[in-house]
Amino acid sequence: MIGQSQSGTGKTAAFVLTMLSRINYDKNAVQAVCLAPTRELARQIVDVIKEMGKFTPVKVTLAIKDGLQKGEVIRDHVVVGTPGTVMDLLRRRALDAKSVNVFVLDEADNMLDLQGMGEQSLRIKKYLTPLTYVQGLICSFMPKNAQVLLFSATFPDQVRAFAQRFSPNANEITLKTEELSIEGIKQLYLDCRDEQHKYEVLVGLYGVMNIGQSIIFVAVPSPISPI
Repeated sequence: MIGQSQSGTGKTAAFVLTMLSRINYDKNAVQAVCLAPTRELARQIVDVIKEMGKFTPVKVTLAIKDGLQKGEVIRDHVVVGTPGTVMDLLRRRALDAKSVNVFVLDEADNMLDLQGMGEQSLRIKKYLTPLTYVQGLICSFMPKNAQVLLFSATFPDQVRAFAQRFSPNANEITLKTEELSIEGIKQLYLDCRDEQHKYEVLVGLYGVMNIGQSIIFVAVPSPISPI
C-alpha cells in the first residue's frame, strides 16, 4: 500500500498499529521492519511503538549506526532503522526476515533527498523478495503475504516513480490537494462532568458525525488490590 498524508495527521500511528496487530508475541523473531531516512526519525518511531505498545510485550530494536553491538543477532519483534544499518544486518545474517509480516518505508520523499538512500531501500526490498538471487549471500526472505507499506507527505513525480518501483501495483490512499494543508486538520475537545457523561458525549458524536473508522484512546485504571 502507498499512503500519502501531510505531516501531523497520524501516519506513524497508522503503521505502528498495523505492526502491533500482526505480531505473534509468543515468537521471538523479527516480524516487522521499518526503514526511516534519519536516526532521529527512527528514534521517534521507536518511542511511538513503545508508547502505543506499552500494554503488550513488544520488543523493539533501534538499528542505527554504532547503535548495536558487533555480532549481535536481532530477535526482537520490531526493527526500526536506517537503510544502511538494516542492510548491514541482513548481509551479516544478524536479521532473519523469514517471519516478517510488515515492511514499512516511512518518509519516502525525504529518503530520496538523501544521497543513495532510496536505492538502498530498493536493494533491501529486492534482497527480501523471494526468487531474487544475491551473489555470495544467503538470504532469508519475507513471506510472500508480507504487507509492504510506503508513506510520504508529498508525491512529486520522482517519489511516485520510486513508489511504483518499491511497491508495484499497490493500493493507494491519498488526500486531495486541498486537504493537504494543516488548516484541513480539525481538532476539538469537550469538557465532561464524569465518566457517564463522557460515554453519552461519545454516543452523541457518533450519532451526528459521518465516521468511517475511529480509534478511541482510554486510560487504563490501576488494578485494584483484593481486600
